[in-house]
Amino acid sequence: MSGAERAELPGFLLVVGTPAVGFAHVLDLALVGTSGLHLEQLSVRPAAARAGVGRSLLRAAMGATLDRGQDWLTLMTYADVPWNGPWYARDGFTEIGPGDRHWDRLAPLRETERRERLDRIGRRAAMVCALADEPAPRDAVSVIPLRDRGGELEAFVQHRALTMDFAPGAVVFPGGRVDPGDARVAYDLGIDVARACGVREVREETGAVIDPGEMIHWDRWITPIHYPRRFDVEFFVLPVRDGEEFRHQTGEATLSEWVPVSRLVEWVESGAATMVPPTRAILDELSALGSVDAVVALRPQVVTINHDLAEPRPRGLR
Repeated sequence: MSGAERAELPGFLLVVGTPAVGFAHVLDLALVGTSGLHLEQLSVRPAAARAGVGRSLLRAAMGATLDRGQDWLTLMTYADVPWNGPWYARDGFTEIGPGDRHWDRLAPLRETERRERLDRIGRRAAMVCALADEPAPRDAVSVIPLRDRGGELEAFVQHRALTMDFAPGAVVFPGGRVDPGDARVAYDLGIDVARACGVREVREETGAVIDPGEMIHWDRWITPIHYPRRFDVEFFVLPVRDGEEFRHQTGEATLSEWVPVSRLVEWVESGAATMVPPTRAILDELSALGSVDAVVALRPQVVTINHDLAEPRPRGLR
């Protein structure tokens, strides 16, 4: 089935990459005379395997299903193939059978699979996952220091320690959770809490004392459902003047450094670095802009990104 044919069916289609490296197709079971939403297909190109694309697509599909008023998602897959049944089980899907309330809804699909003899190469399983908008996201801030150096746009990034419980080993920007004391500082300085948090986190993690007025609101991402920890993250870009010093002084990372944005993009594309979806999307946008002046001129309209479902970038001017 082609992408165009899938897009015409009731339900929704999520696609990663241009050109596409993966997709998730969720079917409205009204098409076969029953009800509910069903993950009909999730596919990732072999060249993009083991880069987190499939997991991101799955959780995005789960979140988008919840947004459509459904508190469960079904699928059918091979029960014992490691990257099928066991892989879905790690995200909360459980096998169902006769007597389960979802079993009859899948009767038309089970009949199609029987007719096409899909079980000739392995046992097929019907699975379901309950969906909920939890745990509640915690407010957090991330600051993206930027500078032009040698004709290239550079970003100051951190390499997260493997011992961290969130994004271990990933390349990230400085930042962290909003603390209760940030509200008091924000009130005293007449700024918003997110900027107060950003100033504190940058000072603690890099030693730099920054002007909150120089921080440009750039993005807002909420961690998808089914992560053990979720965050509602405000991102700010920070143009860095010559002579301002940023250094590595956080135990949460093994290394902090200035790196050309184009090189960071190359790292993740080659598999040399891991990045969470917001970092990757923002870096792609910064790379396309190419300079601090172009970044400052963009001043994007910030729209909250849920389920890591961002529109193509760079975004338009206000």
